[in-house]
Amino acid sequence: MGGTYFVPFREVKKIKGVIFDIDGTLADSVPLVVTSFQRALGPYLKQPVSDQQIMDTFGPTEEATIRTFAPAYVEESLRKFHTHYRKLHPSMCPKTFRGIIPLLHQLQSRKIKLAIVTGKGLKSALITLAQLRIDKYFDYVETGSPAEPIKEISLATVLKKWKGIKKKEVLYVGDAPGDVKASLLMGVVAVLAKWAPEYQPPKPLRHQPDYTFTSVKDFSTWLIKNS
Repeated sequence: MGGTYFVPFREVKKIKGVIFDIDGTLADSVPLVVTSFQRALGPYLKQPVSDQQIMDTFGPTEEATIRTFAPAYVEESLRKFHTHYRKLHPSMCPKTFRGIIPLLHQLQSRKIKLAIVTGKGLKSALITLAQLRIDKYFDYVETGSPAEPIKEISLATVLKKWKGIKKKEVLYVGDAPGDVKASLLMGVVAVLAKWAPEYQPPKPLRHQPDYTFTSVKDFSTWLIKNS
């Protein structure tokens, strides 16, 4: 079931740039990430870590998650993570969410600027974009830091490169509270993507998005109308 919620003071007139998160936004890749961590960390832990324990570390890059659970085996675990991530990708996350590729194609044909801002590391981000065959759509790919979440910095980097485009003409589309927070701090329009299967939003959200969509179809219709 689709839906959208609107905050009046952030009304959009014409969108000229769209920045996307990856996991949970372009594709249902979170289960792939979690499983890859569990397999990479398994040999170095006395007991397995749960899905939620891993997801609680999300924000910085994969290196930070590994340091949380196996600080003495970071290099080995990170290599194993990327090996499992690449190997499992075709079976666990073979495609984008339905409707994403047609939307990207349409936006590109309309000369809308497109970029990626993700907390993922560069290697895993490029693996996913290539596997999903969507790397050709994006002007810039800004990835995370192992030290801390840096999405505000990444958004600022993209905005600086997109000369002549105002912040209010840019969307950041993501599925996490941190995505909403970064958008609002940087002054771009915050779009919360809730179209992943079994989406579990934190309650309550500390920062409210400007728009919330529960289907790619609804988001696409709205975005094309406003770009």
